[in-house]
Amino acid sequence: MRWSKTVTLVEAHAEGEVGRIVTGGVIDVPGATIADKLRYLNEVDDSLRRFLGL
Repeated sequence: MRWSKTVTLVEAHAEGEVGRIVTGGVIDVPGATIADKLRYLNEVDDSLRRFLGL
């Protein structure tokens, strides 16, 4: 089986909060700051979250 997409994630846990941090395999998300990038993902393009099953 060949993979057509590869995404690198790091699982993190801090005081009961669990999260996944994308460290590679995706194109740069538009935005000057992390807050701008998050806003873009939430309001414009939700495909990364849906692809990751989050």
